[in-house]
Amino acid sequence: MIACFILLVIAPLHRDQLEEEEVAKSEAQRQLQKVNSEMSAMQQRLEGNMAGAAQQELDDLKRKMNARIQEVTAQLEAAQSKAASADKARKRGQAELEELTAELDKVDHM
Repeated sequence: MIACFILLVIAPLHRDQLEEEEVAKSEAQRQLQKVNSEMSAMQQRLEGNMAGAAQQELDDLKRKMNARIQEVTAQLEAAQSKAASADKARKRGQAELEELTAELDKVDHM
């Protein structure tokens, strides 16, 4: 009789409880999948934003480097121009010195 009571009263309670637990488990799994999907989407957006930021930083760095290259190139050209002018002046001075030395030699031989 007790066995019949257990089968008739307690077993359906356990069955109902088991069904509720299965529904709750199914709902929890569905929510977990939803959260995992949202997390994956957020991670992709974040990676996209990071890639965009990294690209922006690279572009900024590239612009700065190009500006610096132009600046250094202008400085180099100015230095080369000054060196060429100095070399011309040196050659002119050397030629004048040679002329004066030649004139001095002529005067000394007289």
